[in-house]
Amino acid sequence: MSECVTLDPQGRERNRRMDVTTNKHRIAWHEAGHAVVGRHLGMPLTMVSIWQTKYTRPNGSTFKMWVGEARGDYGSLSTHDQRVTSVAGAVAVYCWYEETSEKPDFEILVDWMSPADWTIDDVEHNPDTMSETEEALWYKAMWQAYALLNRTNGPLWRELKREANKVIRKRFVSTLNIRAAA
Repeated sequence: MSECVTLDPQGRERNRRMDVTTNKHRIAWHEAGHAVVGRHLGMPLTMVSIWQTKYTRPNGSTFKMWVGEARGDYGSLSTHDQRVTSVAGAVAVYCWYEETSEKPDFEILVDWMSPADWTIDDVEHNPDTMSETEEALWYKAMWQAYALLNRTNGPLWRELKREANKVIRKRFVSTLNIRAAA
């Protein structure tokens, strides 16, 4: 079985390894979450893509990892809607991979967010140093994204599944002609 590693938000290698296919699916669901919620909130979206890249460790050994990107005009959204779209990637992975009928454990989502996910209005926010007020705003955004994406009654769940599967199959999905739902 081919394996890949995961990196934490600071780019350090995590201790757990995962199957390359599982990593590919996780990244596809993550990027699809950004795309689906962003479109729903009215963000012009241009592209969703994933690709495999090779990283070199300090000791010279290498490993492969899937990475991705959902490109859009995040600045066209309000600060709150940018936050909801930013957390939607991690929330989508949670809904696909971890969701149970119990109350969601959003603490795990913090580790699933990249520095780009924490960037709002071109300012990167650090989850380790933010105020309680700012942290409450991020958790509010997580709940809103969860309400949209959860598999039990989230109105965007089916759209999320379709988008993630398209990204998994094609690696690149041009969304230039897809408009936000009216």
